[in-house]
Amino acid sequence: MALCEYKISQQHGVISPPGQVYTPINTSHIPHYKRLNKEPVIKSCEIALGIRDVSLQLKIPHYDIVAIDPAPPSAVIYSHANFNAFIQQESTGDTKDFYERCFAEVSSINLFFPDVKSEDIRICMTAWLATNCAVDDILEAMPPVAATLSLKEAILNLQGKKADVSPTNKVASILCFFQKYCIQQLDLCKKTARQLSHDICDMCEGMLDELLFRQGILPNNLETYLQFRGRTMGINPFLTLICTLHKPMDTKYRSGLWDLLKRVGLVLGLQNDLVGLEKDRRNGETMNAVLVSLEEQAGRDLDHMDIILPQTIQDVCGIHNLYLSAAVDIYEQLHIIRSGDVHEPIPETILLTFIDTHLKWCTSSKRYQAKVE
Repeated sequence: MALCEYKISQQHGVISPPGQVYTPINTSHIPHYKRLNKEPVIKSCEIALGIRDVSLQLKIPHYDIVAIDPAPPSAVIYSHANFNAFIQQESTGDTKDFYERCFAEVSSINLFFPDVKSEDIRICMTAWLATNCAVDDILEAMPPVAATLSLKEAILNLQGKKADVSPTNKVASILCFFQKYCIQQLDLCKKTARQLSHDICDMCEGMLDELLFRQGILPNNLETYLQFRGRTMGINPFLTLICTLHKPMDTKYRSGLWDLLKRVGLVLGLQNDLVGLEKDRRNGETMNAVLVSLEEQAGRDLDHMDIILPQTIQDVCGIHNLYLSAAVDIYEQLHIIRSGDVHEPIPETILLTFIDTHLKWCTSSKRYQAKVE
């Protein structure tokens, strides 16, 4: 399951796909956000589940993110509609649904990254969210062998080892189109373009591991699951895009930033698993940290699973909180390294804020009440 598992549904005005007549849009429905806290305040967040009165007890870096008055219409929504019309050509027939999805994705990026003001960067970030969603949807509908071949071909192309991809490989086509889209949109240098390709390949390799896990080729235990869970979230391209806003970074800082990214990816993955637990159980989805741990402990004994479920949920919450603490430690070290640097927004702050905003996104889409104390 990737970053796109939950989507915020909102009602918006409508514009038309390229080649059709444009109708007015009401961009005032697209919310914008502001971070009130300069530094994070670590707080407990309680989210009640409909499972035996069980509540999630999650630590978050509370930044007090609030909605603000919408900005004037921007290029982001128009650019994103054009991008989506290319990667989801089969969906543009239902104009209302198509643009509701476009608006939801733009709104989500506004929430995820309130400190990123560059329209060009937000255009590419929103494109990556849509790419992530589209690829995830396609892969879920494919048998494992076909999904594996699609991902491997995408990796070869992104690594420059294969000039073209098969016309029928929608996964590779969409991923490679996104990379070229960002190069053109941001006029990326070769080094940054290579890093973006590496980021996409890293997500694909995580998805390949997930496919092996699903087929029982990798050990079916929580330890193995956590080794690829953060990578399947596909958040690395966000950091590469953020870094284009900043002057060159020294090796120590850059290494620490990528260590922080790994922890953030795992935290976000566990948030998805925990908040989506009821839905996954209902739909028979097994790629969930709680369900993987349950099966590891109880095998196929459904009665025992039911008995140990509440404690297993709390155990996974504990793992989430440990990764959160590790992320905060790295964040504080990076702050020291960059002391005296007045450039804003600082990348480590943007990443840590993502933990706070992503949980808001997950709980909003599931209509949960998150109580922060």
